[in-house]
Amino acid sequence: MKILYSAVGDTDPIRDLRDGAILHIVRWYQPDKAVLFLSKEMTEKEEARQWYTKPILAVKPDCELELIKTDIVDVHKLDSLYRMTDEFYRLVDAYPEAEILLNTSSGTPQMKMILAVLAIEYDKAKAIQVSSPQKGSNRNTEHLLDTTPVEDIIEGNLDNLPEECENRCTEPKLRFIKYRQVARELVELVQAYSYKNAVELANKNRDILSQEVLDLVQHAYERSNLDYEAAEKTLSQYPAYEEFLFPQVRDKAAIKLREYLWVMEIRLKQDYKQDFFVKLSPFLYELLCFYITKKLQIPLEKFTGKKNYDKMQLSEIKENFPEYYQKLKDTLPYPLRDGQNLSYYYLELFLQTREEVPEAIKKTLQTLRNVESKIRNKQAHQIQPLTDADVKAAVGKSMQEIYQDIQAVFYFVLGDHYRVPKEMVYDQLNQKLEELLKAQV
Repeated sequence: MKILYSAVGDTDPIRDLRDGAILHIVRWYQPDKAVLFLSKEMTEKEEARQWYTKPILAVKPDCELELIKTDIVDVHKLDSLYRMTDEFYRLVDAYPEAEILLNTSSGTPQMKMILAVLAIEYDKAKAIQVSSPQKGSNRNTEHLLDTTPVEDIIEGNLDNLPEECENRCTEPKLRFIKYRQVARELVELVQAYSYKNAVELANKNRDILSQEVLDLVQHAYERSNLDYEAAEKTLSQYPAYEEFLFPQVRDKAAIKLREYLWVMEIRLKQDYKQDFFVKLSPFLYELLCFYITKKLQIPLEKFTGKKNYDKMQLSEIKENFPEYYQKLKDTLPYPLRDGQNLSYYYLELFLQTREEVPEAIKKTLQTLRNVESKIRNKQAHQIQPLTDADVKAAVGKSMQEIYQDIQAVFYFVLGDHYRVPKEMVYDQLNQKLEELLKAQV
């Protein structure tokens, strides 16, 4: 649906035997509805002679008309025209899917300015400018006399003749005036790793942003949601961005761990401590599973007795890893029994028995087990958000120190073989987005 929203000026509806701006837009854009904002003077003209509605219906008989009649006299004062904005947003609320055509060529300069600003602010609005037949100012063109019958001016309108009518409408790209503001907000959002909000802002401003920017923001959003396949597909049309995908790492399990670690780093930088620690346990568990199965070449069924099963079987453990079995008996504060879920806690104890693991890493693994246990316990017994002081008091380490321990284990597990980059990809993506947004100005 197309709706024309317009103020009414002295050159409407017809002047100098040609369409005024309102009539010309109706002729060339064929809106389904026209909403006219009338000052007190224009209201009196319309009520006396249907001065504006009759010419519109002569051009488009099925056009629905709505007149906003006011008693505004000071049409040259912006403070008198606030209702123009209110009526516009009333239309937006009533017709959320409609394209709204804004006539920026009728009314006083103040009215035109308001309509131009609305075209900048609302992405579904289209500003339309109508040139005079003289391709210049209309100031020297005589006004129609109020005594001229409206039927006569309609009949004498040369724009009714196809051979005489030339499209004088243009669509100024006013929303590019908003570009700097949108670009600045986008940069602030991505620097805060707030990619969901960045995608929403970008999609609302698709008409002023390049497809490359839109795709990079979408990629960052998908990637930060751990939808790596979708994120990879989004960037597939940009060979230059292959560096962001790190093609040298093709092991899906390694990719999953790398992406998960970076999301944890995002949560750390955003100071979302609860979410950081919620992600800690599953990440550490998957990391040790990767090390045991990929590096040590030990299938997990040696702990569980069968594939795709996560319950420990003591008979399997006793047979396959007697030293580990004894360590469990010596360490656990409760009796051993079958059916315990395989977890980071149990896998960390297993690695304490392995000569392949350096002592420094064993110590770090033990530290992280302590962190996991104490923070999980603290979160379970308080409703207040965790503070840095809470974390330090509980485990004797800062958030950054804990993350450095996680990184140390991560890079030990994956090692040089997987060539995992140490710089977080999101900072590179953010830098590239900032460069693109600056280049588009």
